[in-house]
Amino acid sequence: MSWEGILKGEEEYSFYLGQIEKIEKMLERLYDDIEKSAIEMNKETGLPIEQARNIIKNIQKGTIDEIEKTLEEFKQKLERSF
Repeated sequence: MSWEGILKGEEEYSFYLGQIEKIEKMLERLYDDIEKSAIEMNKETGLPIEQARNIIKNIQKGTIDEIEKTLEEFKQKLERSF
């Protein structure tokens, strides 16, 4: 393998690793927001937090699924990059 190929592979690896970190942070923020919203819903309605959390997760299901799918795609691309 040439030096150019090695450098290209390293750049690609770094790119995917950076994207994975960003996506993981996004997912973490989403779950934090869901938790905060569940607590607020509990305060406002008296609904148990677990039930409120499940309601909000169901509302956000499409977003969560899409983010998790993208995360898995980038993890696979990362594996193939080295």
